Amino acid sequence: MWRQIGKLISKILAIILPVVLVMQIFCAAFPMAYMDVEYAMYKQQKDYISKNHDTNRVLILGDSRAKASFMPDVLGEDVYNISLGGVSPVESYYMLKEYLENHDAPEYLILAYGPLHLCRSEENDENFIFWKRCIYFHTFNQKDFFELAKNRNSFENNTIVDREHIYLEYAMYKFYFPNKYGAALKKAFTTNRYRANQEKYDLMVAQRGYSLFGTEGENGGLNGEAKKDDFESSDMIDYYLNAIFDICREQHIQVVLEQLPMTETSYNVISDEFFEHYRNYLYDVAQKNPDIWINPNVEMYSNSLFGDIDHLNTEGATMYSNVIKERYPQIFVR
Repeated sequence: MWRQIGKLISKILAIILPVVLVMQIFCAAFPMAYMDVEYAMYKQQKDYISKNHDTNRVLILGDSRAKASFMPDVLGEDVYNISLGGVSPVESYYMLKEYLENHDAPEYLILAYGPLHLCRSEENDENFIFWKRCIYFHTFNQKDFFELAKNRNSFENNTIVDREHIYLEYAMYKFYFPNKYGAALKKAFTTNRYRANQEKYDLMVAQRGYSLFGTEGENGGLNGEAKKDDFESSDMIDYYLNAIFDICREQHIQVVLEQLPMTETSYNVISDEFFEHYRNYLYDVAQKNPDIWINPNVEMYSNSLFGDIDHLNTEGATMYSNVIKERYPQIFVR
């Protein structure tokens, strides 16, 4: 009986394994055909920082709010936005390092993150997407991953990166295992994701990294900060924020740490304690880094300037970009 069971298992494996292998090869070769549209943003940014050798006087780096707020077409011809959705200074440090390996150093680096991406992360925190985007989209260098994985235990708050079986988890993404990519493949059968991804990629190129997220004419929803009781800093995020400062000092890049506006609704709901402790954290960063230009004040914009709960719409981004030009004439007026 056991011999028959063994033969049956062998036959099943002989059928399943080639199917899995074909799926893995397809996933590796044609990601634009099945990935969701945010993949196009990650791919375009990765292609730009690793292959393109443009010289930019001003570089924008931050999360999706930064990507949707800083418009190079408004700010100037020598400005590029390499921000990405969901990232914190942890991922940004490695992105900047790769950028500098392939480009001349900019004169200015403007950093901007929602407070949510500068605060302590908890286990299974959906606001941090190192695995769900950077690793899933294969835009994070393998060498950098192993460095980060090795260093993660140096930090008390490392849940952005840490996993119980971290190297096995990475291998399943690395080799496109069905449990990681099967759902995306299934959705791709009913939608033309290649066209949407290609159009998004081309738009990103044309807009020098800027991307609209929310498309509503007004949004009064509550952002992630409005759902938190307080702001608490993370030792891991703080370390990599300072690592960005250090690499910029080495390259003689002036760093600006800016704030991104919030909807009226969110701003008025967020607790005074959250804002107070967030500003205190920024004041502490400023005291330790007097050469960094830091704006500690989060501004409230009308709900009519937001396309969703987090991101400025086109009108809002145009307004914000013009405010930034006026705030820093030494950068943008020549």
